[in-house]
Amino acid sequence: MTAGFEFIYQMTVLQTNLSISQQHIGDFSSYSVRVNNSLGSTEQTFVIRANEQPSIPQQLLVVDAMVTESSITVQWTPGFNGGEEQWFVIGFKKAADESWTNENVSSTVTRLTIGELAAGTEYKVKMYAENIIGKSDDTTVLSVITKSSISDNGSSPTVGAAVGGSVAGTIAVVLAVL
Repeated sequence: MTAGFEFIYQMTVLQTNLSISQQHIGDFSSYSVRVNNSLGSTEQTFVIRANEQPSIPQQLLVVDAMVTESSITVQWTPGFNGGEEQWFVIGFKKAADESWTNENVSSTVTRLTIGELAAGTEYKVKMYAENIIGKSDDTTVLSVITKSSISDNGSSPTVGAAVGGSVAGTIAVVLAVL
């Protein structure tokens, strides 16, 4: 971002000029100009603000190690806030649903756990940043499947115990007959 700004502060017959010809994102801040001379001294503070909508959050991802049967955790890197206080809006839904559930998150948060989800279900997640000027574009939509409540071999612990007991019982009957 490059922009030119010129601030003119006038006190009676004295004039002070502060020019910033090439401005970068890090330049949005407060500046003080202090003048001391034989006529006296004065100080003026200037605030440079971008006053624009925030940039899209970067690197939205699902933290794989934190996916459970009933929750997922996402993290991101904030983009430029547009010169204003920003907040984040995380949207999520079951993949088959039409409507999104949105959750507002403070600008100091960069990781969120979404809970009370259904096990073994695919969810879609997206987000955007917002400030008093407007909102960023949405991030790319991510897909994630919560862990299944059924064990990895495709049977539940109860079914496995029943099958194991039946097999052991059958072996005992066959050995007894022999």
